[in-house]
Amino acid sequence: YLLASNTPGKPGNNQARRFETGWRGDELVAVGQYNSVQPNFRPDVGFIRRSNVTQYRGDITWKPLLRNNDTIRNLDFGTSLDYNGGTGSGKIETREQNFTAGVQFENNGMFHFTTYRNFDRLAAPLRVPSGNPHIAIAPGDYRFRGYTANLVTNTGAKINGTAGMNWGGFYNGNRRSFAGGVNVRPNYHLTVNLTYERNKVTVPNGSFTTNLVGTRLLYAFTARSYINAFIQYNADTHQISSNIRFDLIHHPLSDLYIVYNQTRDTQLGQLKEHAFIVKLTNLFNF
Repeated sequence: YLLASNTPGKPGNNQARRFETGWRGDELVAVGQYNSVQPNFRPDVGFIRRSNVTQYRGDITWKPLLRNNDTIRNLDFGTSLDYNGGTGSGKIETREQNFTAGVQFENNGMFHFTTYRNFDRLAAPLRVPSGNPHIAIAPGDYRFRGYTANLVTNTGAKINGTAGMNWGGFYNGNRRSFAGGVNVRPNYHLTVNLTYERNKVTVPNGSFTTNLVGTRLLYAFTARSYINAFIQYNADTHQISSNIRFDLIHHPLSDLYIVYNQTRDTQLGQLKEHAFIVKLTNLFNF
């Protein structure tokens, strides 16, 4: 795509561009990608993840099939490189490299182990957790290495789980994290998902631990109507966030959404924000 915005007083350097190409086969996947967001591009009715950046990304994965094995569907070996530089300066800002090895099972379960190397150039202090006035990482260049391991059990079973670990460097310190979840599907109407995530970060000027607990409930009344509820507690900010959404498919690809969002501070016992939203969509055929 090629996009451009027009902002008074900011002529030129107002484009966002992207090009991606790839090959996807049964055993080999290769993808190359180019992105560029110039400093004066402003999507005021949308959003961008990062401005004033040029990104190059490449991924290649080899998935040899084990056709005579009843348990393992394929092995999984891959590597990727993600390079981000400033559009004006051309200097590197972020570089991420990773190498992955894993197994994909016939029941859609999988296990992956990844090692990664990161480079990040901070132009301003980074406060962690976000907004913490006491722990900040100073501007500068940082190189660090880490490892992740992820496991997913049989996704077709009535009860299945996920688990993941991450350990290694974090800028000028270290990070250890764990994330896990349990999915329960007692019947075709109901699905319940429970998740937990814990991060422990240690840097020279302090340390902190975050805990995140969430639950999601999906109940289908019929094939055309269901309710989806998500509740999450963040122990770092002491907030409970809730999202409850009802969806009625009144015609194919046409929906009526009724949504309620709420955020509550558990320390003060105060309601921070809430919203009630109704959205109607309809597909017209010509």
